[in-house]
This record gives sequence, structure tokens and C-alpha cells, in this order.
Amino acid sequence: MNAAAATTLSFGKAREQLRSEHQVRLIGTDEEGHGFERIPNGVYGFTYAPATETPVFHRQSYHSFEVHKLANGTGFLLVHCRSDDVAKLKAGGGSVQITAYPDPWEDATEPVVVPMHLIVSSLYKPVREDGNAIPLRLSL
Repeated sequence: MNAAAATTLSFGKAREQLRSEHQVRLIGTDEEGHGFERIPNGVYGFTYAPATETPVFHRQSYHSFEVHKLANGTGFLLVHCRSDDVAKLKAGGGSVQITAYPDPWEDATEPVVVPMHLIVSSLYKPVREDGNAIPLRLSL
């Protein structure tokens, strides 16, 4: 997987396959509860505010985002986006604003893998309504 740009996934590509490609294991319960920077390399877990130091957990909760931290420390965020946001990602170049959802929500059904180093800012709203969407500004 190219770590330089956000990548769209085919609908048939299962999370298990992506976890295998990224060579990550589920974070242990003895390792959870820390922000992304402090969790071990080579794990995946779940968080509500992935572009912040909100803790990563072992258990997937309703509307939580899946994050992967590869063996080399590179981070990826698994999200769903609307087709217009996917078009922005594919076009690339400069700063791009997208709305990311942890799960398919209304017309935000396209799965996308976002390298976390591309996230410039996230204006997380602590209200778990409207699919728990978060706006992300990316530098592509």
C-alpha cells in the first residue's frame, strides 16, 4: 500500500485482508488506553477521535474508527467517505478537506485508507450524531 496518498478500497476488500497486508494484530487489553503515539507498533485498534491523542482500545465500539500502526510506526486511518470526497483524494495536490465516517453512513459508503501523516487537522466534534463524522484536512 502506498503510504504517500490516501487510497480507496474496493467494496469487496475486507478489513481482515487489509490487516493482513499491514501485518497488524489487535491491540492487547494490557496495551490499550493510550493515544496513538504511545501504542506499540504492529497493532490495530479503535478510537473515537483518530487525529488526536484520544486513547486507542481493543474493543470496537459503536461509531469508533479503526487505526493501524505498522511495524515501522506508520499510521493509517480506515474511514468511509462520500464519492465527492473520494474524487478530491484521487485528484490530490495541496490541501483537501474531507468528511470521514467510521462506518458507512447514508451516502458515505466508499472505504478509504488515509495515512495519518497526511492529516493536517481534525475538528472533532464530541457529539456522536450523524454517523460520528469528523472533518479532516489533508495535505496531499
